[in-house]
Amino acid sequence: MPSLTHDFLAPVIAGLFAGVFSLVALLMGKEQKVSEFRQAWIDGLRADVARFISHSHAVKAVADTRQANANVAEDWNRMREDMVGINEAEALIKLRLNPNKQHYREILDLLSEESKLFRDHNNRPPVEALDDVEERLVVAMQAVLRREWIRVKEGEPGYRQVKLIAALLTIFCLTLAPLFWAVISFAPTIIGTDPSR
Repeated sequence: MPSLTHDFLAPVIAGLFAGVFSLVALLMGKEQKVSEFRQAWIDGLRADVARFISHSHAVKAVADTRQANANVAEDWNRMREDMVGINEAEALIKLRLNPNKQHYREILDLLSEESKLFRDHNNRPPVEALDDVEERLVVAMQAVLRREWIRVKEGEPGYRQVKLIAALLTIFCLTLAPLFWAVISFAPTIIGTDPSR
């Protein structure tokens, strides 16, 4: 005949373990979703920067083929679509980046620098200056993308904490399970209240 200890303690312990592991699974699922959103953010940022540079190259091509006596209206007609593309991509990049974070500040400053080149030169910026800004933009973007990719690969800070807690709880449970079994099984015999008598 089972004892009161068996009847009470075993289901409580099983329920406690199930609850803890359910909570850990829930938290890990949430953090996994955050990582998926971060990956989509990285992909979108990469596409926006590529579009920005692509349109900028098209504007440089117009500048390279410009005639010495070309009029501004002709140049504008040739560059108009690319100028709109540059402005759109720049706006999307700025909306994706937090200006309060230092590691994004360099990218935002470079975008402003390129816009200033266009404004200061009546939408006919010097090709060498554009090349310089774009090269620095690519280097800065590579650093940001690398940092964000490492964060996705390692998981969000909350995910790493939950993973550590889950590992510690598993070790704790596996370590204490034999002790609980021993207490439940042998305690009545040790104190002289063996239910089998």
